[in-house]
Amino acid sequence: MNLLPTFDLGHLTFGSVSLALACLLTGYLTSLSMTPPNPNPETKPDVDDRLRGVLTDRTIRNRRLLYNGLSVYHAVMVLVLAAATAKEPTSASNDGTVLCPWPENLNRGLLFTWSPYLAIALGLVCLVGAPLRLAAYGALGRNFTFHLQKPSELNTRGLYRYMQHPSYTGNVLVRGGCFVVFLRWDGVMGCWMPPTARAWLDGFGWTVYVFMLVVMVRAVRGRIVDEEKMLGDKFGDVWVQWHKRTARFVPGIF
Repeated sequence: MNLLPTFDLGHLTFGSVSLALACLLTGYLTSLSMTPPNPNPETKPDVDDRLRGVLTDRTIRNRRLLYNGLSVYHAVMVLVLAAATAKEPTSASNDGTVLCPWPENLNRGLLFTWSPYLAIALGLVCLVGAPLRLAAYGALGRNFTFHLQKPSELNTRGLYRYMQHPSYTGNVLVRGGCFVVFLRWDGVMGCWMPPTARAWLDGFGWTVYVFMLVVMVRAVRGRIVDEEKMLGDKFGDVWVQWHKRTARFVPGIF
């Protein structure tokens, strides 16, 4: 095993550099989407909130570190593999390094060069999910906290004229886009899997994704039930009428 990968800036292309930057931007926007825009209430509000015990400062910090770390690691591997491929165009080196002991596990064509799959996944995060999530932060202002508390007003203007829960739609798109790029056996995680373990896990990727989707849907559904009960109790008929005429997650559809 080589201690460090050989790296020559002269072998980098616009495609590899732009992809590395897109990965870094994805990590940055994901981190912003997971950062509370306002501090949580100091006293426990008199509302049901089944996610209060999950959304702690520690778990939020750990999730941000995870996605930032994975995005930086992926960006570095994009550049390293691009340089290796340019140096040996017929067969990029599969020699392991400290940075990636088992590079033969990586799906280079799908995840480490621009592909329709990668463009769609990163685009969902950078162009749709994160902007939607951050726009919801701005629209609610000081009323947006990660722990539920009764807001001072019911915002039915701007973004909330078309969607009741834009922040949850944005959050699901951000998480989903990151999952299908950074959390794959043939992505940077594969650098640390012996080939025998990687072969054993083949075929289980979609099972893991379905499980994670079920967990996410249950969590979001529970939070929405608690939030809508809180809003209905506080704003009464005003909330009921807005709830009837406004889509929950996708304007005009759902």
